Amino acid sequence: MTEPTSGKVAAPASKGSGRGRAIGIGAAAVAVALGAAYGTGRYQGMLTTDAAEKRASERELEKKRATGEFDAQRDRALRLEARRRLDLALRSVEERNFGVAEQHLAKAKVLIGRAKGDAALDKLAADIGEGKLPATDDLASTRDKLRGYLVAFDAALPPAE
Repeated sequence: MTEPTSGKVAAPASKGSGRGRAIGIGAAAVAVALGAAYGTGRYQGMLTTDAAEKRASERELEKKRATGEFDAQRDRALRLEARRRLDLALRSVEERNFGVAEQHLAKAKVLIGRAKGDAALDKLAADIGEGKLPATDDLASTRDKLRGYLVAFDAALPPAE
């Protein structure tokens, strides 16, 4: 049997159209691969950046905590040195060395002023700044004045527990 032929003849497949299709598919595959690689890299970069920012913020918080702790310890050391200077002023008065006692008082006032955050100590620094130690044979009033400063200081800064 023979098949009836129609008047239509199939066009022969050209060699160029198969090659063009393969190039198009290859180009599309490369574009998809590049897009996927770009997206993956961008996502990994975002994760890395977020992790680095988190570490930086944690370090910043740790730095603030450490700075606050350092400032508190520095203020405590300044207050303790001021207390020591008040005691040295009292000792100097006992030894009738009024010039040295006034120097210790002046230094105590400066140290109390540098230690921040306590209104009672600020008032004490103002009181110390106004007081002068006259050279006299009657040490009782001068001694009482210095002991008053020590009592006020101890009341403002109770002992650590």
